[in-house]
Amino acid sequence: MLARAGRQEVGPLVARTMMELPGLASDALVAARRIYFDNLARNLYLRSETAEWVACLGEAGIPCWPLKGVGASLLLYDDIGARQCDDIDLLVRVEDRERAQALAVARGFEPAVLREDAADSDGKAVHLEPQGAVASYILDLHWRIELPRLVPIEHADFWTDHQGGSALPLDLVGTVLCLHLWRHAVTLKTLTDMATFVTRYEDEIPLVRARLARAGAGDGVDLALALVERIFGVRSRFLREHFVKRALLPLLARSLRRPFSERGPYFGWLVFPLQCEGLLRPVGRAVGYWMRPGPRHNRLHPGPRLRRLARVLGRTRFGRVAWWHQ
Repeated sequence: MLARAGRQEVGPLVARTMMELPGLASDALVAARRIYFDNLARNLYLRSETAEWVACLGEAGIPCWPLKGVGASLLLYDDIGARQCDDIDLLVRVEDRERAQALAVARGFEPAVLREDAADSDGKAVHLEPQGAVASYILDLHWRIELPRLVPIEHADFWTDHQGGSALPLDLVGTVLCLHLWRHAVTLKTLTDMATFVTRYEDEIPLVRARLARAGAGDGVDLALALVERIFGVRSRFLREHFVKRALLPLLARSLRRPFSERGPYFGWLVFPLQCEGLLRPVGRAVGYWMRPGPRHNRLHPGPRLRRLARVLGRTRFGRVAWWHQ
């Protein structure tokens, strides 16, 4: 069970629960303690590094918010060692992204992709990798929480009365968790976070729904709540009774059995139309994103994108069913 939980990125949370079980076999107890305390040590390190990034950016006049990560572990589980965290996610304002990236480069982090790709105006973040022994994590520098062509979230509320705190307001946390759940292909880790949020902060759900509804993705909240109820038995009183997409829940529930790393990279595109209201709007947004002009040549280039999509889908299998055959 610990091995399977590790593949699903919920190993520390399962290990913590196992440590509290009476009569647990000694070898299982040793394994659970090792997993939990190793993750605790890493999260303490990541918390220190996150605070240092926030301080450095603040000194440069760049306000920022930590997203998910160690802060979510404390907020959701009251335990810094419960949630597995692999990197640091920071949100800065769009107008500050170049200065923030330059500061990261000065501290020994370089973009993991070509600079012209990182400068994509339709992007949302740049992945910065440490050079040498500077650090042991990847820094994800966000200027948006989602791709603007797909889910155009209004970010003004993120910076209203920003005081440089360590945690977002609860309704914004719920918005980030819900988007992270759907745009990262319905993983067990993200669904567990969402279920815990519903359990502890259910009164924030109407605000989350209203914020996503303005971006044309209000159905994503109801899909999340329905799946939380199906898998964990946690029912929200804000889940609409007449929810027309319930027939898709068995398919989405089955997807949780497969770790994210074993899925095709385009599984998220299959889920994307399910989270939005209607059909033509999300399909149109997806097509608009794929056919957008490149940042280097400023012209459409559908051919290479479609060929790459076809190749990947040709290799992608979900369970025993092939999504695409070439």
